Amino acid sequence: MCALRLAFISILLLLPPASYAEEKKSEPQEVNMRLVAEQYEAAEKHRSVGEHQEALEIYQNLNAQGVTFPELHAKRSNALFRIGKKAEALEALELALQQQKDDPELWFNKGVLLYSMKDYAAALDAFTASIGFNPRDEVAWHNKGLALNRLDRHQEAADAYNTALDLKSPYFSASYNLFLSQVASGQFRLARKLIDKLVLEYPDRLQTHITRGQFLMAQGAWEEAETSFRIAVSFDPEIASLWRSIAICRAQTGDYVSAIDSYQKALVLKPTWQEVRAEKKEVEELLENEQRDQE
Repeated sequence: MCALRLAFISILLLLPPASYAEEKKSEPQEVNMRLVAEQYEAAEKHRSVGEHQEALEIYQNLNAQGVTFPELHAKRSNALFRIGKKAEALEALELALQQQKDDPELWFNKGVLLYSMKDYAAALDAFTASIGFNPRDEVAWHNKGLALNRLDRHQEAADAYNTALDLKSPYFSASYNLFLSQVASGQFRLARKLIDKLVLEYPDRLQTHITRGQFLMAQGAWEEAETSFRIAVSFDPEIASLWRSIAICRAQTGDYVSAIDSYQKALVLKPTWQEVRAEKKEVEELLENEQRDQE
């Protein structure tokens, strides 16, 4: 309904509260409604094209006129968030929650805001509250998993991601973050099955192939890791780190000539990468020793 997932509210709700109307009896109420509606419409136009500062000024002006209800506080919060004023955005959102405590979207938006402020424990509480009012919101479950993961509660995070997947499948973000939680909690067999499934379900996602390669490298599966990096580099051959990863895999399997070639490709893309230059030199020495032993 509001903030980061906004839905338009009936313009009738923009009427000033009764106490304000009583104090302004000399002003025709229909004129007030028309003026408020015009301001609100102008704010929405600014917001729709990313002019959040301009929208914010109108929302604040409406508040100053005595127009106040949860949706307006939430919109003002969103505008503040968009221009980087997160503390003020949180204050505005709290005002909305004071008026409408049972709105899952307000709690969800509070969670997003707190997560962006790195207050992961408070974000977790907000996402949990949102789920309490709308237990079938897969995005809230997913974000709850993110907060749990940040708090190193990886098994609980995995449970949250699984719930999100029960509610919506396929759901790439939930599956990907479930994989990360499984790795963090040492469930490598489950993680391997999941990342293999993801590259089959999402073959066009570059990051999935890179992540699979990195995971397999950590497991010492050099040839399989190289295969993933080869697929990744076919998407974008201008990523120096991919050529370095291929070089490492080739060096680990004893293919020093190919490793040196891959290191060279990485250095062409990033000539100042001293770490790669040192690794290349080390592999060149290994190759020289191997050739010397064969003589």
